[in-house]
Amino acid sequence: MNTALFHQKKLKFSLISIAFIFFIFSALSLFAEESIPAVYIGSIPDQIHTYDPASMKPLELQIKSSSLISPNFSMEGAPASCSISAGGLFQYTPAPGDNSSFTVNVVAVKDALSESQEFLIMPGIKIPEDAKCLNYVNSSFPVPETESKDYILITETKSDLDEYFNTMNRKTRTATVSGMTVVIQKGHENGLYERFCSYKDGSGNDINADMKEFTIAAERIIVRSKAYFPKTRLNLFANEIVFEGDVAVDTTPIVFSRQASNYVPATSTSPAIDAKDGHDGETGGNIRIMTGKITVPDQGKKYFIANG
Repeated sequence: MNTALFHQKKLKFSLISIAFIFFIFSALSLFAEESIPAVYIGSIPDQIHTYDPASMKPLELQIKSSSLISPNFSMEGAPASCSISAGGLFQYTPAPGDNSSFTVNVVAVKDALSESQEFLIMPGIKIPEDAKCLNYVNSSFPVPETESKDYILITETKSDLDEYFNTMNRKTRTATVSGMTVVIQKGHENGLYERFCSYKDGSGNDINADMKEFTIAAERIIVRSKAYFPKTRLNLFANEIVFEGDVAVDTTPIVFSRQASNYVPATSTSPAIDAKDGHDGETGGNIRIMTGKITVPDQGKKYFIANG
């Protein structure tokens, strides 16, 4: 084999190998550089949050100048755990005792020109993924039962103008009740039955005849007393609705207190009074239910009533 040709091929192979190795190192360098976020002075975030070194790698930023070509970088006011190279590679490795914020001032200098920016670094602790948000309960303040009024949230509005509702002109109410377990029961600590669901008060007065719309949203709704919502547009949203005992939800409207006029014959002192038709009866309230389960003690009984 020709020795000159052999050395020529060997040299060609060596050059190709060197070029390939250079390409690999260039690609790795480019990848490493691109993996570090690049920020320009003037556009560095005002606040940068970091985490403990046990769970996060050091903070690295490639800081660049937007107006100076190849400047030298330095910084002021940073602790020893921070560093910056002349080329602008900023690094911060949180120390175990770092729990207070600090300000860093980065400066880029080229000849007689310079630019700078301050930013705040806020060390913090990263919560482990398997940690519980609530891992301590003071035994002197036990978690309330799901039926407790502590979970109840009530919103209520009243109309500004009168409208004809339940046999007369009146201002109407709209209310929403939410909670974990909402109980409708006479005498319950939440007071919902007396405030929204009873037909009459102790004196026989219609106390909830003005409830135009009533909504309950909860994990569970439990009905333990017969609940009256006369002509009310009733919305029940819950994973489960439970009826306990001889109870029901009733939206039958208030009845007229006076009957239609009957014919009255004339007398020697007064003329006859003609009979008149009565007013149309009120409609029953609408009941809208969204639930995954309804539990009742008697499958043959009606638990939702809307006569009208």
